[in-house]
Amino acid sequence: MTNIFDNTDHAIAREFYSLSFQDRNDINEEVHGVQSMAQEETPELIEDSLRMLSIELRNLPLYNKEIYEKALNMHMNGKGNSDGGDFFSSSSIIDDEYDNDECYVESGNFQLMFLRCELFNPKKAAIRLVTYLELAYETYGEVALRRPLRIDDLQSTEEIDVLKSGHHQLLPFRDRSGRRVLALHRDLSLPSASVLSQSVLSSGPGTKLMLYIWTVLAEDIESQRKGLVVVFWPRYTNTNNTSGATSTTSNSSVSDNQAYGNKGNDTSKRIKRRIKSNNYNNKDINAPVPNADARSMGKRFFEAIPVRVCSLHVCFPDTPYFHMIRHVLILIIGESLRTRVKLHSGDGTEVHYKLSGYGIPVETLPMDEITGNIKTKNQAQFIAVRKRIEGVEENNGGHVSSSSSSSNNNNTPSMIECPLLNDVIFRSGKSYLSHPGNANFRGLIEQYISAHNEASQEKKIKITWQVIEEVESKSGRFLEHDKGLGTWTELTNRGAVRHKIATYFKEYRRKLKAQHKIQICQSSTHQFVQQDGKKRKRARVQVGGTLSKVMPNGCFSSCEM
Repeated sequence: MTNIFDNTDHAIAREFYSLSFQDRNDINEEVHGVQSMAQEETPELIEDSLRMLSIELRNLPLYNKEIYEKALNMHMNGKGNSDGGDFFSSSSIIDDEYDNDECYVESGNFQLMFLRCELFNPKKAAIRLVTYLELAYETYGEVALRRPLRIDDLQSTEEIDVLKSGHHQLLPFRDRSGRRVLALHRDLSLPSASVLSQSVLSSGPGTKLMLYIWTVLAEDIESQRKGLVVVFWPRYTNTNNTSGATSTTSNSSVSDNQAYGNKGNDTSKRIKRRIKSNNYNNKDINAPVPNADARSMGKRFFEAIPVRVCSLHVCFPDTPYFHMIRHVLILIIGESLRTRVKLHSGDGTEVHYKLSGYGIPVETLPMDEITGNIKTKNQAQFIAVRKRIEGVEENNGGHVSSSSSSSNNNNTPSMIECPLLNDVIFRSGKSYLSHPGNANFRGLIEQYISAHNEASQEKKIKITWQVIEEVESKSGRFLEHDKGLGTWTELTNRGAVRHKIATYFKEYRRKLKAQHKIQICQSSTHQFVQQDGKKRKRARVQVGGTLSKVMPNGCFSSCEM
């Protein structure tokens, strides 16, 4: 078994170092979020690439593009035959804007997803496009050939349960380079779960869910260009076997103190009981390994997805079973993606520390690094937001602002699911303060606070407008959270934005004054305290006819000689 693992690591190294130095450097920098390999897009590049893609699609053999041709015929006929039973017939009620306009699979927006995924290589994009249509048709039926997938297409109770479980979650914020992050936390102790079972290594509700999530990502132009970061962090929570509980508890004792502080013995005992109930580090796990069909499905899935995976972070405990899972996953993902794999082993706190080095917002990951429990609050909000956005799309002819850009039509609402990198968001909370756009905004406040304090009222107004212009110069927006909709909306009233920024200057000024008072109090109480922490020895000094002792505090005590 050790030799197998060694061979897997050697395969990754061999494929990576078989690339040119420039390619290795570009991939390494993109994995770390330093730069993107996406091309700078121009109207000429897009037009030429779409034309060449159409040529490549026509040149493909007919047996390789049967589903693509079926989609064209369905559009020409106005409505496809429902040859898939009740599911297809019930899903064939499509919006008029997708039937009467251009063919969905020939639309520029649809084809651009695959061109951007393959860095504008038309030949590779054509193969990926027809592969995606085949997989989507097998999973969803004819509806996938007519329009983007919707959350309502997940119809069965099992599919909804997989979605609500939170095992597949898009993080609410992007990484430091502006990419969406997909977290996969599949519970391998479930009866039907083997590696990515119910996810990407087998057909079923998990595959439907993953295709839907990738469709959501593909609607985001920023994700099409910059790609996606995947965190695959499986867990095993079967409580029947607790042989690994001692190891888990001991490994997490430091984490308890760091994460929760000293909250009393009751809290500590409660946390340890929760840790003991899961087998994250269990060395005696005996779960099934995916069969050949599941591995084939996983390979096919990665060859079909319309969004480029920039990096795949595989996180696991240092146990034999999870090493086997890592080995199987690396074998199925394909050569191009293997060069972007990063392996992280250890307990939850160690993995969090490693992931944060790649710019991933670990505080928003759904799995608790100590207990292994999955947090579903963000997932519930994601489901509600998607239902609202897709409902508005249906009612407004498919037009609504999403996460990448605001709507250009004043009659359509602005509903933003995920803020962009340079957006400034107005909402209280620790995770919102760590948003990169808010961090840059705080830097501007700190930069202009001195000038703002000394300026007249007229100049203060000019400074606030200058802050707004600097944010907008980087394509940043000012967003406010709509509690009723659960989405972000852009503040288009510049006067209201200026008023909020003026309020931020006032609050920051109060914060500085409070910090200054604390420093004065601390310095006054430490006037006579030795800063080096060392005790001084008493010294005898001859003063006239008297032998005096110099005390550590500098005072004299006299005695007759």
